[in-house]
Amino acid sequence: MKKVLIVGSGITSALTSYLLRQKLLTDLIHITIWDKARGPGGRMTTSRSNVVPNCKVDLGLQYITTTPDFLSNHTDIYQPLLDEKLLEPFTANIIGYKSRKKNVTHYVTPQGSSSIVKYFLNKSNIDEICYNTFLETMAKTDSTNQIEVTSKEGKKGIFDIVVLSMPAPQVTDLFNRSEMMHIALTGAAQVLLDVEYSSRYAFGMFFDKQFERPFDIKYFDDNEIIRYISFDNVKRNRPDEPISVCVHTTTQYYNSFLDSETPRNVIERELLDLIRKMFPSWPLPAETKLQTWKYSQVVDPHRDKLGFMQFSAKPLVICIGDSYVPQSNFDGCIHSAKQSVEVLLKGIQS
Repeated sequence: MKKVLIVGSGITSALTSYLLRQKLLTDLIHITIWDKARGPGGRMTTSRSNVVPNCKVDLGLQYITTTPDFLSNHTDIYQPLLDEKLLEPFTANIIGYKSRKKNVTHYVTPQGSSSIVKYFLNKSNIDEICYNTFLETMAKTDSTNQIEVTSKEGKKGIFDIVVLSMPAPQVTDLFNRSEMMHIALTGAAQVLLDVEYSSRYAFGMFFDKQFERPFDIKYFDDNEIIRYISFDNVKRNRPDEPISVCVHTTTQYYNSFLDSETPRNVIERELLDLIRKMFPSWPLPAETKLQTWKYSQVVDPHRDKLGFMQFSAKPLVICIGDSYVPQSNFDGCIHSAKQSVEVLLKGIQS
């Protein structure tokens, strides 16, 4: 039995483990997931209010945009989600949306975007999931072609295969902390540094009062701070749920705090004050949450765009995710998972 460690529990990790389980007998692999977060989702995170019942907001992925070609190629992924009603056609009105492609279809996640990640993880029969577990170091064992890993919290493990589903700069940081394959990774690490991301804050507001909304979703081109606002419950086709609002800031606004030590609550208060000035008729939210996205969408992916990046064959160590595909979206993550699984199958069966 091959022991596989997947680092990260976002959508690419969930799809990779799901597809592996579909192709291999359970007794051939033992899958472990480590994630530094408190729960699954990654950039498909859904935040739930602590004070307003049944009130939630997507602070990562907002909706899924796809094309007929991708829908056809990825039917095996889309159809179960549609059958389970985890995906529904997008019905909200958008102001200011500019599509680069023609003939696109939008879908929303009525239960929140993290529900998709949870669905595929549940279907994967993961042997062990460890949250609040930060991968600190990796090292090749002396006597076998295996990888020994340690977490910041003191957890250790030995695995035959390691799959890293994390932003490229964090992969570089991991290898800089480790003694594994430093010479061999010198060139590869530099290539990883070339991957570029956009950054932003996501600001969620939970309301315990109903009020008239001025729009469903709106993109702002002329605001230096605010890029996007959605009435999240309406966006998810759930207008009868308590009102929740998601605000995405501009990258420019995020970058203005890079060299400062401004407390999160100060940024949160500043955004709330700005929204109240823009929309003075809105009531005060019962609760707010601020999400920091240092690595949001990929702007410039890895140059090879293979869907993965392989660092070592024995032991097998690969990186997966939308950093290694042409498009930073849901279909890109599906493509990465499918390409990565082919490499993993060869490593498992060798």
